[in-house]
Amino acid sequence: MRSVESTSTSTLLGGATGTGLTAEGLTKTFGSTTALNDMSATFARGVVHGLIGENGSGKSTFVKLVAGMHRADAGRVVLDGVPVADTSGTHRSAARIACVYQDGSLIDELTVAQNLDVIVEPALRPSAPDGSWHRQVLDAARLTDVEENTRAGDLPNNEKRLVEIAAVLARRPDVVLFDESTSTLDERGVEWVLARMRELADGGACVVFVTHRLHEVLAITSHVTVLRDGVLVAEVPTEGATTEQLVRHMAGREVAAFTRRTGAAPADAEVALRAAGLRAARCGPIDLTVRRGEIVGIGGAAGNGQAELIRALAGDGVDAGEVIVDGAPLRGAGSAVDAGTVFVSSDRRSESLSSLLSIRENYTLALTATSGRWWRWLRRRPEVAEADALADRYDLARSSIEQPVGTLSGGNQQKVAIGRMVARDPKVLLIEEPTEGVDVRARFDIYRSLVEVADRGTAVVFTSSDAGELRLLADRVLVLARGRQVAELSGDEVTEEAIVHAFTTAKEQQDARSAAAVADEARELDEKPEVVARRRAGLRPRRQLTFTPATFGLLAVLLVALAAYGTARDARFGTIDNLGSIMQLSVPLALAALAQLPVLLVGEIDASIGSMMGLIVVLLSFRPDGSPAVLFVLAVLAGAVLGAVNALLVVGLRITAVIATIATLGVYLGVARILRPEPGGLINNDLAVLMGQGVAYIPLMFLVVVVLAIAVDVYVNTTRGGLRSRAVGYSALRASQLGVPSSRLRAAAYVLGGAIAGLGAVTLAAQTGVGDPSSGSGYTLLSIAVPVIGGALLAGGRGSAIGCVLGALFVAEVQTFIPFVNFPTGGYLIAVGVLTVLALIVGSARLSAWTLPIRNIRRLGK
Repeated sequence: MRSVESTSTSTLLGGATGTGLTAEGLTKTFGSTTALNDMSATFARGVVHGLIGENGSGKSTFVKLVAGMHRADAGRVVLDGVPVADTSGTHRSAARIACVYQDGSLIDELTVAQNLDVIVEPALRPSAPDGSWHRQVLDAARLTDVEENTRAGDLPNNEKRLVEIAAVLARRPDVVLFDESTSTLDERGVEWVLARMRELADGGACVVFVTHRLHEVLAITSHVTVLRDGVLVAEVPTEGATTEQLVRHMAGREVAAFTRRTGAAPADAEVALRAAGLRAARCGPIDLTVRRGEIVGIGGAAGNGQAELIRALAGDGVDAGEVIVDGAPLRGAGSAVDAGTVFVSSDRRSESLSSLLSIRENYTLALTATSGRWWRWLRRRPEVAEADALADRYDLARSSIEQPVGTLSGGNQQKVAIGRMVARDPKVLLIEEPTEGVDVRARFDIYRSLVEVADRGTAVVFTSSDAGELRLLADRVLVLARGRQVAELSGDEVTEEAIVHAFTTAKEQQDARSAAAVADEARELDEKPEVVARRRAGLRPRRQLTFTPATFGLLAVLLVALAAYGTARDARFGTIDNLGSIMQLSVPLALAALAQLPVLLVGEIDASIGSMMGLIVVLLSFRPDGSPAVLFVLAVLAGAVLGAVNALLVVGLRITAVIATIATLGVYLGVARILRPEPGGLINNDLAVLMGQGVAYIPLMFLVVVVLAIAVDVYVNTTRGGLRSRAVGYSALRASQLGVPSSRLRAAAYVLGGAIAGLGAVTLAAQTGVGDPSSGSGYTLLSIAVPVIGGALLAGGRGSAIGCVLGALFVAEVQTFIPFVNFPTGGYLIAVGVLTVLALIVGSARLSAWTLPIRNIRRLGK
């Protein structure tokens, strides 16, 4: 064992200088926190390197610097002697460097096949005679039961992780960084991933394995680099190293090991938790009784219903059966806390913590703010003292107790999530994967705290994919396979071998029965067994579209109903001339909505579309002799420039989109009024003549807008570029981790939106005839409302250009309808608001309630 001070990096790590990945003086700070300090190391090709350290030691920061997610404050990363970033900091080796991130990178809202399309470049995809390269990638990862058309968010965490790893392997990168990639996997999954690491290294790749599971480090790596508090403190060969020695390097001192709990809860202890006939998605029926002071583990191969079961015990996702806490039935997840039951999810960022609040506020929220009267005064000094004591109890690495919890490392976030719930002394404590992403010392601290809270009378139930963790911590272990309990182990029966044997045997028996059923069907139909298996699994991916047919149906019904009612009230409403006028009136609004659509798709918003159109109308009024073609070109260019200004503020300067575009709304409107204090100037009449032309009573410009909308929807739904844009809308961070240029796509969306707004300004100018600076004001809110009416999500990732056209038609129809029935002039705005809410309700209903029974039927079918 040699320290970094006494051993040269290139000699120790076994690689020739200039070959492989080299970090040269890497430094990265976040505010006052130095995450990585002057790190220099070389990771040679052809071997698997381990990178270890306690939570907050800088491991994930190093990974993100290498992958291009962060920009170093000092130093550089070199691959085979060439810097991976240019002088501006732009990452230029993305195709050669791949990373499996600690918190995952798959876009939950996209299907498995779509995620693979985003990750794997077309030139790198394996050849497949029938075009099913997705299937090849999944089968290579032993994911034969995963359907390509399944939403990634519907997969268990272990399958999501394997899909991501399989996609990364399909890219055949030169450098692969595995950041806690095995933390959600069971033993079989871990074995498969470690074998792939070895294959990559044997093929000449540089493999860096970041993990807290030291036995895996010792099993697969050749050399280990140790970080502590952002500083490289040791580089050691794996041969001859022990877990205790590595822990000493990580902690800087000796760490007391955790020994298995010996005193279990007495058999006559009161029952704290009882489940009877409990069913949830992927699991059940389950009968379970847990006594006060007892620690019960739920194990089995990952993805066999453990996560669904522990959530059901917290009242979430119960399909049948009941949960009784302290003698009283649990009435859903909302009543769990009042019943003395708390749940800690493995998704700490989204569910277990309030990421934007400080460490202190997260502790206070769990311990004080959820009880008592709403006007209760929080005493600051005791609050800070209690938060500091809890942070010290778990040795939380922090710059201040006021540090936002979302800026902590993943392991430190887990310490906060568990520590604040343990401190409540609940009747029942439910924890999903308690030590996922947690270092050895923190893991032992969490174990001790769970034992302590159990000794105080709390019933503890936890899930774990780590058989060793179940053995150390649990008094009793329930083993699940395919959602059913296949074994119950207690006392001396709880061993790693017994746990693994229980679920392995059960799974083999179930797989044998499934294979026999496939063989029987194949013989009966005289087909190949693999054909039957593929048909049962649903081989071909179904494309996930960006619009909802239910929303289109609602719009169509409302359009027809309003037309019928208007015609019944006044026959003139249904005439061909009036219908043509409605289409003509809808054109500027449809283009305003289409201008907003690309921005919404990438998860942004542009509040300046209306004022942008008004400014361009004013600019066109200074060219009364300009031909329609010239006016179109000038308007599109002006819109693109104004969109680029928005992109600079939002993407370049990182100002919140709403704030930035509200500011430019005022600027664009102000400039227009400076240029034209009063409506004036003339728009070339040839433009109005062109806009008045039609085909079979349908305005020509309306047909152009429809063709444009169809082209946009085809591009968004059928091309890789459209898919990448939607991925950015669902999660810009995860899309970037998948290699998508999120910033560039967001900037491009603003520029494209501005260009389309320029087209809308031309049609608006033709209708107004003069340079009116307020002509676009009415489109400010409607440019946002109409895409939502057409099925877009304000959160990003979904929207339809055809939906925008239909929504604009409806708004124009309502606006035209009002004079016929003597409604107040603002009546159409009320109608637009009501329809917007209905569209949101219909869209969310389709995504949740309407698809849930279908997904459940598929799961039961398996």
